[in-house]
Amino acid sequence: MSEQYFEHYLDGMFAPYPNTPEVAAARTDLHAMMQDKYDNLVAGGVSSNAAIGQVISEFGDLSEVAPLISFNTTITTPQKDLISAEEAHDYLVADYKARRANGVGAALIMSCAVPLILLGSIAAKLYTPPGASQPPDSAMAPFGVAGITILLLMLGFGVFTLAITNNRLKRFRHIIKGLVYTTTEAKEEVYKWRETHSNRPGILTAVGVALCVMSPIPLIGFTGVANEQHWLPGIGVAIMLSLLAVAVNLFISDNGARDAEKYILQEGPFAPEERSRYRMLASLNIAYWLIVVAVYIACILAIGANIVIFTPIYWLMAVAIFYLGRTYINRRHFPEDYSF
Repeated sequence: MSEQYFEHYLDGMFAPYPNTPEVAAARTDLHAMMQDKYDNLVAGGVSSNAAIGQVISEFGDLSEVAPLISFNTTITTPQKDLISAEEAHDYLVADYKARRANGVGAALIMSCAVPLILLGSIAAKLYTPPGASQPPDSAMAPFGVAGITILLLMLGFGVFTLAITNNRLKRFRHIIKGLVYTTTEAKEEVYKWRETHSNRPGILTAVGVALCVMSPIPLIGFTGVANEQHWLPGIGVAIMLSLLAVAVNLFISDNGARDAEKYILQEGPFAPEERSRYRMLASLNIAYWLIVVAVYIACILAIGANIVIFTPIYWLMAVAIFYLGRTYINRRHFPEDYSF
């Protein structure tokens, strides 16, 4: 009971100071001194409450005890808030939902051409005259209009999802920017979250890579048995794009799976001394994927349906370049291989 009480008390006492190794060492030393004093008082017959009061009276003024722990009280930072357990939990939940929503948004953007392709294949199956390779334009027109309409809706909803999701995280900017101090309750909330959400970062990415590798199989299979069934390759293309969209969803959902926890704990690349470097890497991360998605959309608009032939190679190269670059930077700057 006393140890937890002293932790809470020290949270407030050291709130104005930066989360540096020197400050952490001073806090640890002071906590040990307070606990030793408490134990001695209790062993001497003093009640627990009276012992806590006496310890606080003796060690409660940091300016007086600073010489005992070799601490410089003039080192301060701008005023920051203490992050509570409830706020830590809310941020962890919001980040979890945001990553999944971003994955869905990106998957919708990538697979927006699937309905158009499927409807074209259905039209080819239903209305292609015997001996012809495609149905008449009059039969294709309604399917084309419907497909393009669905394409635009999926594209718009995907972009909207990405925008609204990131907007909902704005209320946690003070955590992301490191403008908080982590309390003991917030740390305990992170540890509980880890126990109940024991997903292993990397597994979803591995599944996504496997889906990318297997994505051309439906197209190859349907093309091989098509013969006179000219509509079958379109089904294969639609399945391929769907598998790639699921893979992209998994990549985005898995990327940074532990970042929210590290933001709260202020460890790894989110420690105060590493934050400036991390902000640069995070900006490069976001810019990279925005460029990848923008180029893909531009290719769809410029090339049309022929883009599906190059889609597996395009996304495999995009993912490979991203992870090779991230691995290089992690090994160079973050030996513990933190993701960014």
